[in-house]
Amino acid sequence: MDSPLVPTSFTHVSTVLQPLSPAPDYVDIPVFDTFSRLDSTRTKAMRRNGKRTELRNQTFRSNARKLAYKMFVKDIAPQASKFDESALKFDPITSAAIDACHLWEGAAIYPWDEIQDWKCKDDKGLDLAIWYEQKLCGLCYATPRRSTICVKVILLQGHPDKMHPLRGWIAPMALSVTDVYARMLGCKEIEIQDPDPNVVFYYQQLGFVFDQTGRLVIYLDGQ
Repeated sequence: MDSPLVPTSFTHVSTVLQPLSPAPDYVDIPVFDTFSRLDSTRTKAMRRNGKRTELRNQTFRSNARKLAYKMFVKDIAPQASKFDESALKFDPITSAAIDACHLWEGAAIYPWDEIQDWKCKDDKGLDLAIWYEQKLCGLCYATPRRSTICVKVILLQGHPDKMHPLRGWIAPMALSVTDVYARMLGCKEIEIQDPDPNVVFYYQQLGFVFDQTGRLVIYLDGQ
């Protein structure tokens, strides 16, 4: 489970989810219910005004990271022991993050080096680096591509160190940011692209289900 699977291609990548450690960890935390309280009127107004520009998408990405962080600190962090909210950061994936992930065992088999190129070609892509103090604990890339309905999680990987400070929290944190971003874009669902069969159970504990076409998705309330 700690050893990531080899991605099958550039656009067809297996997703890695942090295990539940320690149990029950985040299973009983209503992560997605939390974000249904977002101000949908404001985000819908933002979508109506002006064109779908790169600047607008950049603003959505930045605001999604900030809002998810605030909601996490308010509703979830108090339930975590020995958690310093000032040490947690939800940032874009920068060259510093790429350099840091090179130190992860097994990270080289994932195309994190290509994220900067992906970001240039995909103006709706959401990139997330999760830091605790000076330690990179997780990375995620999600995008709707041309869809107006679904945001797909393409890559999601946590630090392989079983003792890192956010162990067990990477998936809910990343998916929470994705949830906020998807709502801002007006999307109605989040899909895990090609999930590792060994971790499907954990996604299902977070509310994901298989639809009639076999996609692992979660539907966003109020969209």
